[in-house]
Amino acid sequence: SEMCIRDSPLSMRVSCRVALQVFEAAEASGIARADLVRQFGGDVAALSNTSNDITWETFAALLDELGRLLDYDPTRLRAIGHNLVYVPTWTFLRRLARGVVPLRGIYRAGADWVAPSQFPHVSLDLRFEGPRTLHAIARVPEPHASSEAVFLLFEGVLEEIPRLLGLPRATLLSSQISPRTHECRICLLYTSPSPRDRTR
Repeated sequence: SEMCIRDSPLSMRVSCRVALQVFEAAEASGIARADLVRQFGGDVAALSNTSNDITWETFAALLDELGRLLDYDPTRLRAIGHNLVYVPTWTFLRRLARGVVPLRGIYRAGADWVAPSQFPHVSLDLRFEGPRTLHAIARVPEPHASSEAVFLLFEGVLEEIPRLLGLPRATLLSSQISPRTHECRICLLYTSPSPRDRTR
């Protein structure tokens, strides 16, 4: 099994924090950590240690196993994305939501800060088309491992973010996914909460 060590052979590496977040989100849907790593021999303890890192290929294998366990059902994989927004280690955007940052600002922060810091090799273009439509385009370039599951989790996160502000879950309007590319449009049912919802 791959060890989460920083002197592994050169490869794009990501923090084990993202693996832990997937573990936590999957557990919220009843999937055990051991089941996610069994097929590729991963070390649950090492993958859960946020001071470590892993190759993108190992992370993609983790997501592929999640997809296999869920029969690559888009609805069930998006539900894991919904869960991600609430896991204990996924804190940055929740802190923004507790402040005065508007919904568009939270999406912008995710695209400009969170995604590049976690996955610097993944290109992400996120823009608004009119007041309520969010258009996202993402790509995992060669030679990095492809992962359709990561795109479905991403859609779930995009859908769920409005609920951090007490707003209804966004609606997926369209989705086009290939192993390396992803494009979707999300409809935001509302773009600002009532004062009562904001203080919940």
